[in-house]
Amino acid sequence: FAGSLLIASLDDAGTPQPQRLGAVDLPFSAEDVEISDNQAYVTTQNPGATDDGGLSIVEVQNPAAPTVAVNVPLGRSFGLDVVKIGTVRTAYVAAEESLRLFDVSIPQSPSPLSAPDLCGRVLDVDVEGTLAAVLLTRVAAGCELVTMDVSNHALPAERDRMNFAGSPGLP
Repeated sequence: FAGSLLIASLDDAGTPQPQRLGAVDLPFSAEDVEISDNQAYVTTQNPGATDDGGLSIVEVQNPAAPTVAVNVPLGRSFGLDVVKIGTVRTAYVAAEESLRLFDVSIPQSPSPLSAPDLCGRVLDVDVEGTLAAVLLTRVAAGCELVTMDVSNHALPAERDRMNFAGSPGLP
């Protein structure tokens, strides 16, 4: 079950609709996308399977002809965030049962940094400075928000966990 990443222009004030610039095929359906410099970082999953998906890094320097630099198989992957500090770029990927951290400074060759197990399905992540906010679900506990200190990429540390079980509008 393949998907695509569509590249469109949104900044032309004289055009009322986005203009298609280019597209590239992905191995599975796109879930989330982050742009950093000339790369698009895309989490993917196969809705019909439990273990297909991952992280695709797409070169978008030429929007008319984007190319896939690499596909990293991780199983079903949902949200992500990409943070650049100096010359180091880190991808934080919500990949099924863990938060996966990669050094993506060389987009064609992502390097795994760590994969802390959070005891639940990791749905999304947002990083600000050295703090990561991770949303996950657990069968018996409902939704949880986990905050993590990610100042040491090799050993992220859980700081706090807030449970939203029984909250209106949440499972």
